[in-house]
Amino acid sequence: MADLFYSARLTFARAQHHINDFNRVADGFVNRDTWTYIIDKNSQPGKYIHKIEFIRPLPDMLPCILFDAVNNLRAVLDQTGYAAAIAAKSPSLKAIKFPFGLTEANFRDNAAGGCKDLPTKIRAFFEGCKAYKGGNDTLWALNEIANTNKHLTLIPARVGNVSAVVTHNAGPPPGMTGEFTKVSPAIGWDAEKHEMILMIADSAADSNVRGHFAFTVVIDSIEVLARRDARHVLYEMSHIVQGILLATEAECARLFG
Repeated sequence: MADLFYSARLTFARAQHHINDFNRVADGFVNRDTWTYIIDKNSQPGKYIHKIEFIRPLPDMLPCILFDAVNNLRAVLDQTGYAAAIAAKSPSLKAIKFPFGLTEANFRDNAAGGCKDLPTKIRAFFEGCKAYKGGNDTLWALNEIANTNKHLTLIPARVGNVSAVVTHNAGPPPGMTGEFTKVSPAIGWDAEKHEMILMIADSAADSNVRGHFAFTVVIDSIEVLARRDARHVLYEMSHIVQGILLATEAECARLFG
């Protein structure tokens, strides 16, 4: 058999290039001095607000790199269907797409019409991938991101999964003397202001605040991805697409020689 899956593999390799680029830029942002610790002494009289503020925005190119990576991965799936149809010498190459759907019913309808020219076993394999919301959410989200970027606007990336643990001086328990420390969760993250309020203390108190602050880059506007590290999401999408490509190629080699 001719190397019918060459284009799909080449496009997948290009997707890896963009994923590596996304990881490099995202890692550079996460690991840089992107935030600073400040004490707000003016917002609340008699109180000191200890907080962390971001001093650098997310790189503007991140959504563009995300689009390139996801668009290539999405293309691999349709190229895989095309190669399978050529391998089977299908009389028509019109309905050979990889199916997606918002719901399982919608997914089944799309598969019935959009995959009817695929080899029967390949179509059944594609349907088994469950590329609908509530089936394989990561695979479904891949298509959602690709379509949103094409028809609306670039999916934004944002700072997410922000957390902090605060260690600070605390008064002694009743009946005891000495210095004590207290570990507590931060008060909360303000996404609009890009700041984390660690604690609010009396202005006269020696709070001596220390702590650990962590955050990730997430993909906005896709509910099922809302709290997931974008770097991990792209890796999982890549792994799923590669599995579909390799399995389809192996099955075509078995069926059609």
